[in-house]
Amino acid sequence: MESVEEMGAKERARKEQERKKKSRRIVVGVLVLAVCGAGLALWQWQRQESAKALAEALRRGDALMAQGQMEEAASYFRRAVELDPEMAQAWTKLATTNAALGRFAEAIPHYERALALAPDLFEARIGLAVGRDGLNDFLAAEESYKLAIGLRPRFA
Repeated sequence: MESVEEMGAKERARKEQERKKKSRRIVVGVLVLAVCGAGLALWQWQRQESAKALAEALRRGDALMAQGQMEEAASYFRRAVELDPEMAQAWTKLATTNAALGRFAEAIPHYERALALAPDLFEARIGLAVGRDGLNDFLAAEESYKLAIGLRPRFA
């Protein structure tokens, strides 16, 4: 039989073990929260940097396009598409530079991608019509023109 002292010592040892387990859980919880917080901060920072880079690529591409430097503008719009492949406007601008360079076959899939993302984007719809016209696909071009005019009737 155990003495009262031995039973007390075992109880103290058991409580000490529980306290250590609880302390470890708290430390692990704090570490998990710290790692998650750091990960969230890094993710937010990356999103902000990506948004800045996207805005800069679009700004530079627009400036170059306005100067008639289509090849250079296209490189910035390609970068914009890489940064945000869900941005219909970036696809449209990339397509427009290709169309301006006479590369209609290359422009059309970009316009189509823009329209898949934003079906009512007038610039993509009219650009697709111009691209199809440039490839002498007049029936498809006419259909695209009609759809574009349906989006902006005053354009006609």
